[in-house]
Amino acid sequence: LHINDDFAVGPHAFTGCKNLKRIEIDKSSFDYDTLAMFDFCECLEEITLCHFDILPPMEDSRGLKILNIEGKFYNSFDACIRREALKEVNISNNPDFYSQDGVVFTKDHVLYYYPKAREETIYNAPEETTDIDGFICFYSEYLKEVRLPSSFDMKKVIDKWKIADEDIEGPNCFIYNRIRFVKS
Repeated sequence: LHINDDFAVGPHAFTGCKNLKRIEIDKSSFDYDTLAMFDFCECLEEITLCHFDILPPMEDSRGLKILNIEGKFYNSFDACIRREALKEVNISNNPDFYSQDGVVFTKDHVLYYYPKAREETIYNAPEETTDIDGFICFYSEYLKEVRLPSSFDMKKVIDKWKIADEDIEGPNCFIYNRIRFVKS
């Protein structure tokens, strides 16, 4: 389903839609008062939000696997990305975030979010990765190891996160919240 400028989306517009699988909504059709617009859409697998200033929460969109966001947004997207089934987040035309292969980074190349339902146990961070947000560690169900570029500053993260000595495995490896971080 594609909703554009010709339609307005009202409160609870899609609440309980049992057969809705994919939807794309342009900003011009969205009213932020529609906070629960995707509640209980059990079959909803993919949402594309184009040019939203504020992203709607999707607390009860349990089947959501793919989230596409185009443009800048001004709020946190925590409520969008903590979905149990989410496997990829694609962000484009955004000055603050970008995605690479469904994984989210800040504009400064900080590894920000690894989708919870992504089934790979090892993630090879891109060469340009400069830092890791602790956020990555709390929502990833399958992730066991993150391989970081050789230029990565491990000490900065160890100090920032206050990694205990017993979790440091030499100058190029530490464990945090069950995930092993290794510099190549």
